[in-house]
Amino acid sequence: MLRRLQRVGAQVLAALWPGEVIPRILSRTADWLEVAAGRFEAWKASAARSGARRALEFVKAWYPELILDQLATWRQEADMELEPARPAIIQRASAIADYTDTSAFAPEVDDNDVAQPEECSG
Repeated sequence: MLRRLQRVGAQVLAALWPGEVIPRILSRTADWLEVAAGRFEAWKASAARSGARRALEFVKAWYPELILDQLATWRQEADMELEPARPAIIQRASAIADYTDTSAFAPEVDDNDVAQPEECSG
């Protein structure tokens, strides 16, 4: 049973920390698993960044004159304007998600386009 737990734990860690050397000692695996919830949150944020990037790429491809800085704030009146289109937006978002690579971790970047260090690591 402990061998199985070690093997499955190592698989989880390899998925959460691709490219890292995964511990083969049960106590070290347990140490890494203790911070795995934070890593799941980091991957969720990474997937959101990747999806948002892909959506903006789609918009920019269709509207090359669009100034992306205009998208820095939310227009208050947009909620009511978007409501009738909500089902189509959800459907298109699912289609765009199919084009999004979530297998590579997308770190958060600062205003100078510098990747920020991850807060959660094994």
